[in-house]
Amino acid sequence: MKKILLYTFAVLLVCAVVFGCMVVYSHKSAQSNLTLEQETDNLGVMPLSIDNIVEFAPGLRFRIDTGSSSNTISPEYLKMLKDMGCRVDSSFRPKIIKSAIGEKRITTRRYTVDLPVNKYRVITDSTGVRTASDLDPEERVNTVLNVDFVPAKPGEKPRLGLQFIRKFYMEFLIDLHAIRFWRKMPDNYKEIGQMYAETSPLWEGKRFMDMSINGQKHSFFINTSMPRVSILMPEDMAGDVDGETVFNDTIPSVLGDRPGVIDYKVWVEWGNRGGNNVAFFSSYGSEPFAVNPFFFLKQNAVFDFENNRVYIPPVSARIQRTRSNDIFASK
Repeated sequence: MKKILLYTFAVLLVCAVVFGCMVVYSHKSAQSNLTLEQETDNLGVMPLSIDNIVEFAPGLRFRIDTGSSSNTISPEYLKMLKDMGCRVDSSFRPKIIKSAIGEKRITTRRYTVDLPVNKYRVITDSTGVRTASDLDPEERVNTVLNVDFVPAKPGEKPRLGLQFIRKFYMEFLIDLHAIRFWRKMPDNYKEIGQMYAETSPLWEGKRFMDMSINGQKHSFFINTSMPRVSILMPEDMAGDVDGETVFNDTIPSVLGDRPGVIDYKVWVEWGNRGGNNVAFFSSYGSEPFAVNPFFFLKQNAVFDFENNRVYIPPVSARIQRTRSNDIFASK
């Protein structure tokens, strides 16, 4: 009996070690062969919805989620891609997935797909601010090849996480409220600061950057999964704010509306820039301090998640036009 138990334990131990090695290898090799069908400098302008979602091709809407480690896709999207004639391959490859709100799960199913990119037409007003946008269902401008996905949970919005985003320079365009994914660093940007990554052999690590709020320095998780939230602070810190710009409200999130306090005028310092911005005090996920650059920034910027660098123009177009109420007014 003792020999049987030892043998069983040895077999289980070997299986656990093999499975662990498969998970680590699967993470390290994920998204290693992403390429473009047409080797252009960028994928074109992709307007963001209020919930930070972009539409690559008709019906294929993904949340741009810098807080998540992996890309997720639904059965409905896989069928759409097949109907479009795009490649969809399925394989057995175990992986641990970590979401922006700290949830972890294991999947053994992976998909490698070719993701089509259609052309957007963007309409702006006389100041260059986007007033409307339209995805052309007929004009495909490129295809991203070999995109690595894991299955989305039932009811979960498919997303593009860090494994996809870090393969590009992600440019945020404030007036268009849009992004461009670049294969090379765009011109006319200057480094303002660095990010640093959570290290893990099992998933793509979260990115953080240091900022000061009302003179207090904190490390902020870079998380674009927070709809309409700019800066997130712990809810118990709301007791330290006062003044006419503070209101009780609800905060939208992927977890549903959550009670919180909003201060419409906190002083923010990032790198050598400073100005007023909006802070939300509430409980959201596992990181008490977070920033969503799509609502925090008041000018264009480029995020390089591969090398953990952030860039902005030396002087933004908005500053040149108005020179007022810009968080990064040039010094």
